Amino acid sequence: MSKCVAEQGYATTTIADIASTAHVSKRTFYEHFRSKQDCLLALYENATGAAMQRLKDVAIAESGKPDWLDQAVAAYFGYLAERPQQLRTLFVEVISLGMDGLKARRKVHQELARLLTCGADAQSAELARYTAAGVIGVLVEFVLCAIEDNAIAELPSLAPQASRIIRNTLEAMDQPAGRLAA
Repeated sequence: MSKCVAEQGYATTTIADIASTAHVSKRTFYEHFRSKQDCLLALYENATGAAMQRLKDVAIAESGKPDWLDQAVAAYFGYLAERPQQLRTLFVEVISLGMDGLKARRKVHQELARLLTCGADAQSAELARYTAAGVIGVLVEFVLCAIEDNAIAELPSLAPQASRIIRNTLEAMDQPAGRLAA
């Protein structure tokens, strides 16, 4: 799915394309997925889950250090930069799934925002919806700019700038900054 979507976009990708690229039959495809949409959602959940795990590992390892947010954003951007083929799927094509894509994306973004604002304490943290949107908007726009500029490999070097903007965003929204500096 990832390769097909990267090469031709979600709308023009067919199940036959996916099956052929995966070297399986259409029957085998349908044994695993009900539809092309289910396949894209599974790819999205799998890829974002792996990126989130990388970020969680860093947040736990760096918790309490002054630059943990920089390290966490660098790890996230690094993960994405290592998988340029998936970026289009994760940041552009998932929206073509309508409300299902939006819901999947929002769920991931909420978790990502909690991690980036609360670090290792993310499990117990609640973050206001619009605060989360502000934090994630920073990351999403950095990634979209990198995609547009064909500068995906540069994402990790942008982490300190993105972290600074996230800190400023939280301060502007009157969020407790103590968790960030922990």
